[in-house]
Amino acid sequence: MKNLLIIILFLATLTSGFSQNDFSFGLKGGVNFSDVSGLPAEVTKGKIGYHVGIVTNFGLTEKLSLQPELLYSRQGFKNSEIELRFENDQAPVVFDLNSHLDYLNIPVLLSFEAADGLSLQGGPQIGIGIGSSTTVGNVLQGSESDIPDAFLVTGLSTNTIEVGFTAGIEYLFGDHLFAQARYVIGFTEVFEGGNDRNNRNGQVSVGYKF
Repeated sequence: MKNLLIIILFLATLTSGFSQNDFSFGLKGGVNFSDVSGLPAEVTKGKIGYHVGIVTNFGLTEKLSLQPELLYSRQGFKNSEIELRFENDQAPVVFDLNSHLDYLNIPVLLSFEAADGLSLQGGPQIGIGIGSSTTVGNVLQGSESDIPDAFLVTGLSTNTIEVGFTAGIEYLFGDHLFAQARYVIGFTEVFEGGNDRNNRNGQVSVGYKF
């Protein structure tokens, strides 16, 4: 509840200086291609997730606008080919483990219309962690029932607040339908205790502006 109140006050303060004539809003959703930097490349891979949320836009000049968004985003990474061996003669279990990191992301983008319908966008992003978990992905050898419950965790030791930067493009098809592509770099630690683990996330979105 505290985080939700912070978001509401932030957006209210941000939008208070604009008239209704400068304002538009819409809905968007799309695909995440996420990873966490600093993890061993030989055992971790990127993970496909999704995002959905609200887009607002406030005109500053004929070409410039401010575009804050509020997005639910499922990110994370995949540990590939984890191998568990047992003391008896049982064959090892080999499986992938998906680590899910859920955020409420607030990108605040400066948007420049470089050509008719095409805008270049960039700006800071604040992320609020709202949940995390691990689930079993592909079982490459053995049975999922042989995987200990200790691998299935709800509530990883992650930091609540993330600060990052996002940049990308948006194309408006006519007056309402739009598509976006962007890349987000996290500057703050994903996990408690440091170790230079930062979120990386590519996004492809489609949406509708009212």
